Amino acid sequence: MNQSPDVRRREIATRDLLFRALLKWRIILLIAVLSAAAFLFVKMKRPAPAKNAAAGGASFDEAMEAYREERSSLEELIERSRDLLAKKRSYLSSSILLAIDPAREGRASATLIVGTPDPDSARSADTASGRGAASPEQIVDALSSFAACGLDLEAVSGELGADPALVAELISTNPSVISTSTYAAYPDAAGRTSDAPRGTLTVTVVHPDADTADKILGVVLGQIEAKSAELASSFAPHTLTVAARGSGYAADTSIGSRSENLLQELYMLSTNEERLESQLTSLKKPSESSHAEASLPVRTIVLYALLGFICGGLLALLIIMVILTFSGRVLSASEMNHLRGLKKLAVIPDEKVRRGPLDRLIARLDSDGKNAAEMSVRCRLAAESLSSKESAGKNYLLISSLPKEELEKCASRLRTSLSSTEYAPHIETAPNLSDDPDSLKMLGQADGAVLVEKIGVSRYSSISNILMAARAKSVPVIGSILL
Repeated sequence: MNQSPDVRRREIATRDLLFRALLKWRIILLIAVLSAAAFLFVKMKRPAPAKNAAAGGASFDEAMEAYREERSSLEELIERSRDLLAKKRSYLSSSILLAIDPAREGRASATLIVGTPDPDSARSADTASGRGAASPEQIVDALSSFAACGLDLEAVSGELGADPALVAELISTNPSVISTSTYAAYPDAAGRTSDAPRGTLTVTVVHPDADTADKILGVVLGQIEAKSAELASSFAPHTLTVAARGSGYAADTSIGSRSENLLQELYMLSTNEERLESQLTSLKKPSESSHAEASLPVRTIVLYALLGFICGGLLALLIIMVILTFSGRVLSASEMNHLRGLKKLAVIPDEKVRRGPLDRLIARLDSDGKNAAEMSVRCRLAAESLSSKESAGKNYLLISSLPKEELEKCASRLRTSLSSTEYAPHIETAPNLSDDPDSLKMLGQADGAVLVEKIGVSRYSSISNILMAARAKSVPVIGSILL
């Protein structure tokens, strides 16, 4: 048994030292967080060089300019959205076309046929008169263009009390030279229908009232006939015949589709206006102080916070390890028994074991497996180690540098475990062995001693004094129990 009084001799296992230091992870975490905050504080409060300060002022001016431009742009967009919304609502309230019931549409239609002389004779006559020859298709296109853009609807619109543009959308031609859309009364994909004869022109007028539609059609046909006569005198001879004309009521789903699309546009415009107003409300004017604080990039903030956290954590861990190294305390049962040549009887678990996830992870570094079993199991293990035929009836003394209360509690548990064994020695305690003469006297009368110490609390200097006292009394130290 090595009971050397040299307290300077020590063999610290790195694993045990790291384990004991990591048990203080709450302190390490606190210091790491404070270090990260300190790093950020120093970085943000450090005075910037003059060049950087000027750059910061320029950045603030740029931020203000960007704020003004964005605000002006939002206000302009809101104003345009409101104007467009007002126009759409005004159109919906005054449009004649949208007032038509799709299930009962008043409709008036007429088909015009364009005729020309024999091409050879017409060409000779045109050459003699100096006019260019024209085909029926060209004349139909010219009349269709006139119907789309040249009609005079002031008189009709005055009678109906509507804008001429609202009256014009009631009129459609086939073939049509205007661009088609989903809003047209009779849309076709290419502006012309493949089955329509190219020498004919169909004019259609719709209105909630079929008689009114027929009346408007009459005005349109009169102006088209006048335009045809003008073309015949200045462009090419031809005839224009109204082959069919009629009016009545019919169903037209395209008008209902147009209403749905316009209402959809109205909803989208209203929603867009609300979105723009919300953006304008949430737009914040930059201030010079807030801009100076915000000038620190997020990446830099995260980097300095992480650097401070790591440095603080490592520094705290290093300080705790240094303190544990120079404290002279027992860090593990394996280390103490190896240095003093003692037999390990048992390592008693803690009374209050921390069961947090990080605590359980750190516990894997514990070479003694201190909390790996129940307390009753470890006490029985110590009792079985002390119980033998040779030890039956002998007087064993628990010696320790721990307070009397802790030593008595350990003795009580050991006696309870020994009561169930066949060969049980008597257990007594001798607290304050270095300062109490009675305890020293009890040591001299004992048949053996059991060293009881606490990991992380007991010091090697006190343990050496106790072992020296046992050596002086020639009392064998049977083994150790670590709490």
